[in-house]
Amino acid sequence: MITIINSIQKLFVMIILVFIFPNNIFSSSIDNFESDFLKEYPQLNKHTYKKPNSGIFIGVGITPIGMTDSRFILSGSVFQLHYIKDILDFELFNISFSINNAEKSEYTSYHLIVRTAPKMMINQYLSVGGIAGWEFVSFPDVNKKEYKGEKFTPLEPFSTTGFIFGIIVTQNFKYYEKYRIKISEFLYREFYSVKESTNSWKYWFEDPLIQQDPERNKVAPSFVGGVEISILF
Repeated sequence: MITIINSIQKLFVMIILVFIFPNNIFSSSIDNFESDFLKEYPQLNKHTYKKPNSGIFIGVGITPIGMTDSRFILSGSVFQLHYIKDILDFELFNISFSINNAEKSEYTSYHLIVRTAPKMMINQYLSVGGIAGWEFVSFPDVNKKEYKGEKFTPLEPFSTTGFIFGIIVTQNFKYYEKYRIKISEFLYREFYSVKESTNSWKYWFEDPLIQQDPERNKVAPSFVGGVEISILF
């Protein structure tokens, strides 16, 4: 848990540095040389080659505001791949890690989410679309067994996988010449099972509250919402 929190904190610091010093971090000395040269001889601008816009951007992001049921989420997006051109604002790939902090620490969960989000531009600042993805969920302090007939697996922490589906609304802003800032509000539904594994083995939980009604207590899938801030370059 400490490792994941530290990683998200480092990602947050990196995003802050990119906001404050974008040119210092990403600009190359060659670009600076060419810029100074053209400033001295502006008449040559019309003869320079302009690289066509590919529409491909990579980025990172963080979700400072997130919630599911009554639990807060701390989340960081470690890699994003976007295609932005004409009316398309397509988040091709997004990998994020999140921690859902429960009131009791034994019900805290960790999530690895891989998603895509095809969106259409409403105008130059706003795009709307859907979210589809897959998540790996782990409750390290919730123990369970799996059984089929008279066969039981050893007691181990509960983890599972499932799909997610939802909606997303994004505000788009240009930052300097090369970068874009995205502020996205999202809401999606989790679809992992708390009754049986993907190979049809049933779950038995050591915690009697969860075993009594796993669909309603502590580990059940739910709606997840939040605000994600990303920088693309």
